Amino acid sequence: MLAPLVSVPVTWNRLYGTIQYRTVPYRIVSHGTTIVSSGNSNMRPWELLLRNVNVLHSVLERAEPELASLELDAKRLFILCMVEDHPFPADLAGALSLPKPSMTFLVKKLEESGYLRRQGEKGDLRRYRLTITPAGIKARDKGADAANRIFGACLSILSAADQATFSRIVDQLQPRTSKKKTRG
Repeated sequence: MLAPLVSVPVTWNRLYGTIQYRTVPYRIVSHGTTIVSSGNSNMRPWELLLRNVNVLHSVLERAEPELASLELDAKRLFILCMVEDHPFPADLAGALSLPKPSMTFLVKKLEESGYLRRQGEKGDLRRYRLTITPAGIKARDKGADAANRIFGACLSILSAADQATFSRIVDQLQPRTSKKKTRG
């Protein structure tokens, strides 16, 4: 016997356009799929993850033209945003969940653009520290402004209370490291 048809919201992405929502029917089939609908607390974690990834990709896709004008893409922007807290390439790769060879490639591209500087670490000639240049700070700020504007428009459909709840939940879901970092 076939499972009954159910309707779920689906996100349709258009290049540099707005996110459009439609309701489409589908059947519950394999892998114990749960009915997903607005406000359904029975949503499977994987489905929630996919929705979050979809929002992230949509925001970054719409920011792409502005980032490209700065010789950036999403990964390079993320590096510029996090390099001050993670000045060593291996630590930065871990913080961004990027393979070390990819980090090396991206760091070289950011150096070529004049956005990062590599400096040898005293006492360990194999290790080097990354510093963001004034041009890198300017590019980072412009790129972050583009992402802020686009994601801010997405968030504007939520009430102030929902935005605060969303922020609190996302903060709670952030990966925690075993090392305690103190700022002084």
